[in-house]
Amino acid sequence: ARSIDPGEAFGMVDGRLIAMIFAMLAVGEGLDNAGAVKLIVDAVAPFLKGLPPFMALAALVVLPSYREGLPKVLIEAAACARAVVTTDVPGCRDAIEDGVTGLLVPAREVPPLAQAIEHLLSDRKLCEAMGRAGRIRAHLRVYQAVGGRS
Repeated sequence: ARSIDPGEAFGMVDGRLIAMIFAMLAVGEGLDNAGAVKLIVDAVAPFLKGLPPFMALAALVVLPSYREGLPKVLIEAAACARAVVTTDVPGCRDAIEDGVTGLLVPAREVPPLAQAIEHLLSDRKLCEAMGRAGRIRAHLRVYQAVGGRS
């Protein structure tokens, strides 16, 4: 299988200007997801104070990955009421509810990634509804975790 260039998917989204977090597994550059996110945040940090303002600018959060633990950026996306497009791999699929809080796409395939991004960007109401659903789900997880403690 060829290595995916996630930027290729963004080029397929009709050249639309997209304000979003773009966290990726940049295998070719030897970056893991944390390294890619740090690179993006560091580039924007002089203009924004930390991740929350950057996330607030995003219409959605996209995390194409080959493998993950539990991706913190997807938890943060949910807490910020942002819809998610991510790959159907362990960790990523556990962080969202497909069709409810975001969309899962096959790993290593550019066209489905681009189509999912375009779908959510072209249906603002759906994108916002998925973001709200993610936020509710994130809050429920916190309440359940706190409630389960003695």
